[in-house]
Amino acid sequence: MPLLIMGPVRRLSNQWLVVLTAISSLLLWMTPPATASELVDLQPLTERILMLHFNDGHVQHHQRGEPRTAEKVFTDPLDVVAASRPETYAVASPDDPAYREEKLPKSIGRKSKGTDFAWFVDKWENGHATNSRPDHSKEHWLYLELPTPMQPGRTYTLSTGGLAKNGTNWMLHFDIARARSEAVHVNTLGYVSAAPEKYAYVYHWMGDRGSLDLKACEGRAFHLVDTNSGTRVFSGQVRFRLGKENPETAYKSDSPPFGNFLGADVWECDFSNFERPGIYVLAVEGVGCSWPFRIDPDVYRPAFVAVARALYHNRSGIALKQPFTEFERPAPHHPKLTPGFAGKLRYTRVRWQEWGSEGGDAKKLMADSPGALDDTWGWYQDAGDWDSYYTHLRVAQEFLLVYEMGPRKFRDGELNLPESGNGVPDILDEAAWLPRFCQRLRAELQSTRAGARAAWACASRGTPSGPMKAPPLTARKWAVVHGRTPTALGWSPARIPGPPTVMPAVLPIWLTLMNSPG
Repeated sequence: MPLLIMGPVRRLSNQWLVVLTAISSLLLWMTPPATASELVDLQPLTERILMLHFNDGHVQHHQRGEPRTAEKVFTDPLDVVAASRPETYAVASPDDPAYREEKLPKSIGRKSKGTDFAWFVDKWENGHATNSRPDHSKEHWLYLELPTPMQPGRTYTLSTGGLAKNGTNWMLHFDIARARSEAVHVNTLGYVSAAPEKYAYVYHWMGDRGSLDLKACEGRAFHLVDTNSGTRVFSGQVRFRLGKENPETAYKSDSPPFGNFLGADVWECDFSNFERPGIYVLAVEGVGCSWPFRIDPDVYRPAFVAVARALYHNRSGIALKQPFTEFERPAPHHPKLTPGFAGKLRYTRVRWQEWGSEGGDAKKLMADSPGALDDTWGWYQDAGDWDSYYTHLRVAQEFLLVYEMGPRKFRDGELNLPESGNGVPDILDEAAWLPRFCQRLRAELQSTRAGARAAWACASRGTPSGPMKAPPLTARKWAVVHGRTPTALGWSPARIPGPPTVMPAVLPIWLTLMNSPG
């Protein structure tokens, strides 16, 4: 029989989390538990609390062309009764005298939730799906309160008995600059070097144990640690920020009893005065460290690119194809390109207030419709379907505002759009997508005033079954988005680079709106 020597456990975030002995691995292989979850992470929540993260399994979701019934759930549930007993665990250390002899945790806390759900439905009962087979998998977080605090630089061994199917003994080296704690929160995108305020936060909600008590951290030191050199480049003190009773919403019933979504007291670490670019972790004495993060003047570029690319993929009315994307699809909801869509998009003078219901009155809509719209296309799909809202003009609003704030930060060709290469920064091309739709709608209806009610799409096999909203175009709703004029949004011709022939095609609308009395 071969001797099994296991290295780092799959998907563990701490490199120190290993199976300690080949003997325990061999015994586990010879006599596996009947059912057991997988331990995916062990980390210090603080010097006094160990946090174990278990994953019961996953759902194999149906693929394109497959029915929902094809989904399968693979789960080995954690024994939550055993996991909640202190005697299930033992903590020891070869270099901390307080743990030279094995000790049990003082108490155990637990947080569990479903994290992967199948879409199948075995049957419906009282308006709810009822399944006779496993339909989801869970993840669990166990909080082990230690009898004495761990010491910096010491190594600890945790025995979990038969709880985990992938091991029984686990090692943790308590180094606050390298042992990540789930209690330390940073902006994982990073921080702009010159940002006037930069904060990290320390808090955690522990399920049935409630808010993590961090009162002992008040005034303790925190450090920014360079991940390349391991040196401390900035230090400060942890300060209390706000308690769990602080309301974060006016609708307290959304998160009773205080309307606080964290359910935890929050402490802050202020490093606003530090500006040096680099990759760092924020380490808190007696707690642990954050995920690595960047400080950089252009740190939000990846987020901008991701958002803008997502908007391109959500464009309606054009085919998505190479070289602009690997996720190809034909043009949806285009009267001239989409099979079966001709004649389905119509203008009506019936307002949304007169629907009577979500479905509306199809006969009334059709009776008050002068005809089909043949060249109205190109909005953003709302929730992945074909209706659009005037509120989507926030895309143009935000992109143009950002461009006006830093026009030299954006260039042509950086987003790989169909319009790339036209001499206009790509951010303006994406900002112009929805206003161009508005322009086509205006041109087809012959006046901006004609579009002041709505355009409706009637969706069924030739027989309208109900209205779908297209954006109502009122001059002032388009021109003044949340109190901002087109000039404030960057529509001034002087602010759009490139020759007049490649300016975004929304300028005629801008001029019309500027001269509109309504």
